[in-house]
Amino acid sequence: YRTWKYYYASARGEWAWHPYTATERAINLIDFAMMHGAPESNTSFKDTLRDHAKEIMTRLEYFGEHYTGNHLANNGRGLFQIGLALGDKFIFLTGYTILIKESERILSPRGILLEGSTHYHLIVTRWYIECWLAARRINLSEAKTLERVCRKMMAVISALVLPGGFPLIGDISPD
Repeated sequence: YRTWKYYYASARGEWAWHPYTATERAINLIDFAMMHGAPESNTSFKDTLRDHAKEIMTRLEYFGEHYTGNHLANNGRGLFQIGLALGDKFIFLTGYTILIKESERILSPRGILLEGSTHYHLIVTRWYIECWLAARRINLSEAKTLERVCRKMMAVISALVLPGGFPLIGDISPD
């Protein structure tokens, strides 16, 4: 963490601050802090999370209906989790709104990810489950809507598993 902060904390606009990467890093930092404590003073850590939220928010990955894919949902996930960690209602509600609107855009009415990738279906399902469980943990009313999205996404997973195992159809994530 100290090495990343030394080299990249002020490198805004570069790959180290790509919104998808910033989301993944922020969530990993939040998970780490929940288990082991913040890697720096609480004030500095919160400032770091706010920097992540600002960078994600100012560079949301919307590139039109055809070219956006699942990245905007991931941006929403990051803002949602950062907002909860900071107790910042604006950030968390922005993330929540993106998550719900994106679920309507990227999922079929039955809950299948429209990208045509079994692997990404699992990854995106995990993202939504993370947010649902985080909201449920602190009794947020938003947990109910997230749960409905998650249940639809989870319901189709058993249909994706074939007798030979789980087929990797479509795009395979490097994650």
